[in-house]
Amino acid sequence: MYTYKLDDSKARYVPASSAWLEELLPKDRVAGSCFGLDKIRIKVEGKVILHTHEKEEQVYLITKGCGRIRIGDEMEELTANMVVYIPIGVENEMWNTGDEELEYYTFTYWMS
Repeated sequence: MYTYKLDDSKARYVPASSAWLEELLPKDRVAGSCFGLDKIRIKVEGKVILHTHEKEEQVYLITKGCGRIRIGDEMEELTANMVVYIPIGVENEMWNTGDEELEYYTFTYWMS
C-alpha cells in the first residue's frame, strides 16, 4: 500500500519549466508499477519546454488556470476541467497564458 497526503510544501521547483512539481505517486514507490502521478503548477507567463517522452504516455487533468499546449503540430487552448492526452514519442510544450498559476495533474504510464 502507498498513500500520500497532498502538500505543496513538498513540491520542488523546476527552473527549466518555470513550474513546481510534486510527485504524488513516484514510479519507484510502488513495486512493479508502470504508473505515476504528479501535480504541476506553472508560474504566470511560465512554460514547460519542448520535450518528447520516448517510453511513456501521459494524461493531464487541468484543475486551475488557463494556458496553451502544443502536441505535435496541433495547438489547443486550455482551461480548468479539461483532459489532455500526450502520446508516446510526440513533441509537446505548454504555456501559462493566464494571470494565475496553471495547475494540472499528470498521470503517466511507462511502457515496459
